[in-house]
Amino acid sequence: VLRSVALDAGRHRVAAVAGNGRRLYLAADRGPTSPTKVQTPVAGRNLLRPVFDRFGRLWTIDRTSRGAVVHVVTAGRDRVIRVPGVSGANISAFTLTRDGARFVAVLASGSTPRVLVSQVVRSASGEVRSVTRPTSVVVPGADVGPAVDVVQNSATTVAVLVQATDRSGQVVSVELDGSPGLPGTDPDVVPGVVIGLAGSPDPNDTLRVVTRRPGAAGDHRLYELTDAGQW
Repeated sequence: VLRSVALDAGRHRVAAVAGNGRRLYLAADRGPTSPTKVQTPVAGRNLLRPVFDRFGRLWTIDRTSRGAVVHVVTAGRDRVIRVPGVSGANISAFTLTRDGARFVAVLASGSTPRVLVSQVVRSASGEVRSVTRPTSVVVPGADVGPAVDVVQNSATTVAVLVQATDRSGQVVSVELDGSPGLPGTDPDVVPGVVIGLAGSPDPNDTLRVVTRRPGAAGDHRLYELTDAGQW
């Protein structure tokens, strides 16, 4: 059983987190399927969904008892990166922008969730040198609940999934630079208990959510967002 996956389509690689959250696997998505072809570059306690950046680096966050630990895997080798404002915090999800320039994380607590946007400093070859202290962007809305997931959904925005304990999930679009979005651009409330987002900065790709019915662990549904803002 796998908890989450990521695909590096250009390099034909796939990464996956084990169901218990303790191992990150890395393998080619073509060729021999022998278990010996699978690498395990990261071991942790509670690994979040991995993300490939455009330079081929593989990122994940381990949610440890002392807070978030950011890992970057390059050529099969794991390195812990110190991210001010993120490392040691209670992080529920993260992503990287398609250009690899910004690291985006969301806090797992609070009724007014925040998006933390950091700049990734790289060498000419794309090697990660450091990640800057983030700018904090408040998710609009009153008492919307903690953030559960985040994905990039346009060149300048991320979609943030918030899930209050007493209501259905809501997806809110947030400008990465902190500027106010256009009024009325957020979609309706998602029907059901939302457990994840799938999105892309490509405007031709539809934003999707995965839900489950309360009390029905195996009953999952996939909703996609229409141009009219309906699920």
